[in-house]
Amino acid sequence: MTSLLKPQPKATAAWLLTLVALAAIAGMSAIWAGAASLSGGNAGWMSLIVALDAVLLLYLAGQPGGQRRILWALAITLATVLAAAALIAAAKIGAGLGLRPAESLGRMSLNLVLLYWQANLGWIELCWVAAGCALAARVAR
Repeated sequence: MTSLLKPQPKATAAWLLTLVALAAIAGMSAIWAGAASLSGGNAGWMSLIVALDAVLLLYLAGQPGGQRRILWALAITLATVLAAAALIAAAKIGAGLGLRPAESLGRMSLNLVLLYWQANLGWIELCWVAAGCALAARVAR
C-alpha cells in the first residue's frame, strides 16, 4: 500500500522535460526570428545561443548530465532550428505580402517554407547549425 503513495519521479521528469522543451523551442524560435528580421539575414549564429539555452533549461529542470541530457539538448536545438526556419520564412515572405508573421505562418505550406530555404540557405548557416549541435552535445555532458 505504501508503494502506491510514493511519488513517481520518472513520470514527473517526463512531463517536466516535455514542458521545458516546448518552452525552449517556442521562446527561442521567436527570438531567433526577431533577430533575423532585425539583422536582415538568417541569423544562423543564433543556433549557438539556442544550444546554450537548451542545456541551461535542462539543467534547471533537474536533468542530470549524461547521454539522456545530451539527446534532449540536441532534440531541442534541432527542433528550434526547424521552428525558427518556419518563422523566418513566414516573416520574410509575409512582409512582402503585407502580412504579419503570425498571419503568414497560418497561410504557408511546408512546400513554401522549403522553397524559401532552398533559395536562402547557404553553407554558413549549415555550419552554424552544426556548431550549435556540437556545442549542445559538449555542454550537456
